[in-house]
Amino acid sequence: ETLPSLRTAVAQHLSQLDVSIKETIYSTSTSSNKYGAKDSSTSKLISDVQNLKTKINAIQSRASSSERAVQEITHQMKGLDVAKGHLQRTIAALKRLHMLTSAIERLKECIVSEEGDIKEAANLLDAIGMLQVHFEAYKNVKRIANLNREVDEIRNTLEGRIREHFKLVGEHVATCLEENEENSVLPEVSEEQKVVDQSLSDVCLVVDALGDAARKKHLDSFCVDLLEPYEQKFGKKKSFVEDVGSLEQIDRRFAWFRRLLRAMDERFAHVFPSHWPFHYKLTALFLLQTREHLLNQLKNSDNNTNEKSVSALIQALQKTMLFEKEMTARLSRDCGVVFSSASGMIDDLEFDDDGNSVAANSAKGIRVRHARNKARQDASNSIGHVTDADTSGKKVMTEKLVPLIGKASSVFEAYMEPYISLERQNMSEQLAKAAKDTAVDSRGELPVFTTSTDLFVYIKNSVTRCTVLSKDRTFFLLYEVFKESLEKYSKVMYQKMPSSVSTAGSFAFGSNNILSSNVQYRIPQGEEVTICNVINTCEYCSETVEALQELITEQISESYKGKIDMDSVQDSFNETLSRAIQILAAGLESRIESSLKEILNTSWGSVELVGEESEYVRSMHKEIESFVDTVRELIPASYFKNLCDKFSHVFINSYMNALSRIKRISESGTQQLLLDVYNLKTLILKLPVIGQNPAPSMYTKTVSKEFGRIEVLLKLVGTPLELLPDMFKSTWTNGTSNDLQLIMDMKGLPKKDQNSILEKVGFKPSSALAGASSSVGDNVRQFSEKIKAGIEVAQNTPTTSTTSVSDNLRQFSENRAAVAAKVNSDFSSMRLKVESFTKSLGSKSSST
Repeated sequence: ETLPSLRTAVAQHLSQLDVSIKETIYSTSTSSNKYGAKDSSTSKLISDVQNLKTKINAIQSRASSSERAVQEITHQMKGLDVAKGHLQRTIAALKRLHMLTSAIERLKECIVSEEGDIKEAANLLDAIGMLQVHFEAYKNVKRIANLNREVDEIRNTLEGRIREHFKLVGEHVATCLEENEENSVLPEVSEEQKVVDQSLSDVCLVVDALGDAARKKHLDSFCVDLLEPYEQKFGKKKSFVEDVGSLEQIDRRFAWFRRLLRAMDERFAHVFPSHWPFHYKLTALFLLQTREHLLNQLKNSDNNTNEKSVSALIQALQKTMLFEKEMTARLSRDCGVVFSSASGMIDDLEFDDDGNSVAANSAKGIRVRHARNKARQDASNSIGHVTDADTSGKKVMTEKLVPLIGKASSVFEAYMEPYISLERQNMSEQLAKAAKDTAVDSRGELPVFTTSTDLFVYIKNSVTRCTVLSKDRTFFLLYEVFKESLEKYSKVMYQKMPSSVSTAGSFAFGSNNILSSNVQYRIPQGEEVTICNVINTCEYCSETVEALQELITEQISESYKGKIDMDSVQDSFNETLSRAIQILAAGLESRIESSLKEILNTSWGSVELVGEESEYVRSMHKEIESFVDTVRELIPASYFKNLCDKFSHVFINSYMNALSRIKRISESGTQQLLLDVYNLKTLILKLPVIGQNPAPSMYTKTVSKEFGRIEVLLKLVGTPLELLPDMFKSTWTNGTSNDLQLIMDMKGLPKKDQNSILEKVGFKPSSALAGASSSVGDNVRQFSEKIKAGIEVAQNTPTTSTTSVSDNLRQFSENRAAVAAKVNSDFSSMRLKVESFTKSLGSKSSST
């Protein structure tokens, strides 16, 4: 003890010496610099320093010796400390060994004695388990190995007795349920059985002490024992399974299990520890056994699609799903079970004791919840302070368990074909009805067939029904039924339109038909309304199909979302819609076929005076105006403009075809035809006008251009023969020999007189005559191609015209005299130019 203090004193003395030496050296140095010579005391100081150094070395030597002595002493002390630690651990190990040996002996006595305390055995097992942990490193020591072997034998003995105890309780519960199956009130339990039931709580403590594996093993076997009567009564091995085990009797299964739960709650409400998932395991095993029973039933059942069989299938599925929700709610609210996913949470329903579901927020649901809470409070009060003492500090259930939803109900997924077949059958009946039903729903902006709205209402209800049952494979199969049925419905819409007829002998179409060169459509009076309804219905269906696809994609499970595609259904409706517009245009063309024939029946070579428009023009006005006024109010504006585009294309072709077949036209006949052309051009130009919306400017430009070609053709036909070559070259710069030959044919010029005209223009007569047989068709096709090219460019540019078709036609009728005068003036002006041109030619020839 003196060594540390001595060492401290020496260190302090050395520090003081260091300070003194520094001060002396400093003062000496200062004195030397001041007086220029060393003081005599310097030598003495150096000598003192050397002496001091010697003393310090001696002190350091003694300090090192002291340190070595201290280290030897501390080394010996460390050895003593290690020995002391070993001795303490040995004493503690001996004490634990004695405790372990005593606990094992006491546990043996509890097992051997019939009056042994089971709760004490549980405590001893816990103590033995903790003591065994300390001897884990010595398990190969013979004494410890023997003790561990004795503990294992005791545990095996205990597990056997526990198994017998659980089995005895399970058999008694099953017997009570079997004997009182029809009685909703369970019988009173005998005093002897009450003792057995109460001892089960201590047995559970022993099971907990045996470990998690033992708890799982005994809990599973106990649940199997409790459900053994269920297997015997409803299992597939019973001969009367067709009765109580059928789909129609599925309620009896769930009622049996509710009685079992009620019996367990009444007799063992506070027996099983709160952290034991007893109710969950019992319910899960019941659902798995029910799944096996239902699977066997579904495999052996006929896939009948009759309504009764499908109804039984659907009701069984609905009741199974409802029972799963009921058990989920019960375990979550009453047993504190926590499920691993949100699908295990049921917060919107309340269930009474008989399994009847009500909305949680409804008045009845609130009453059910209040009654359940009151019963739970009464049960807690009946056991009073004992429960509080017993439950303090005990474990609670923290493990998240697998949801029960789908454990039994998922078995139906692979056997829903009868349900899908019934849905397909119902939709087929609706399609058959739609083929005959002509009722129209006019409540919207545009009229549609009532069958379309009915069909989508049925589909929406079917989606609602199916999503309650399944959102997986069954829903996907139903989606395919929707897709198939809607495609068939588009064909039903197509069949509502007039059928095609052959164009053999038809004048109006020929090669100009917009649909096909071999077919023609004739629309009976009033049937254009039906076609308009088809257009509107197809548009409504196409738009609704898109919304339906979004609804199905939102509702169906993730694994099927990528497979939902109804574009083919939309394409089918759009194709029918486009076809309907083409049929409208073709049908309108067929209505003016008689007017076009009248052009050929008129002797244009004998016309002497130009009056009002021809009779065929008035007939066309009547047919077109009536048709357009009807259609314009029934279909959307975009489709109406599309109809005008298609009709103007086919009308100009057909009109040109009719004019090209005229054999001879006089000068007055030409003027009359020009008047007719102007009248028809005005009519066609005003077709797309709807209210105050202007017609597309490109449409106006194209129609005016192509009618201008017809006007040029007729003006050339009216030109005197001697001036025809020069006029042809100046007004028709890109004209061909066939074009010139067409003009001469319409003038009625004989074939033999046409050669000289062809030569004057610069064409070879031989090449022109070679194509004479097809010149009319070639010219018509050329006109058609030019018109078609112009219409394809023009679709969406507005024009400044704002007058309706009827107003323009009325205005034109009032001013037709002025129009006729204008045409006569144009021809008079042309005649004067021709005479002037003739005179100039005559003067040139005379001068020559």
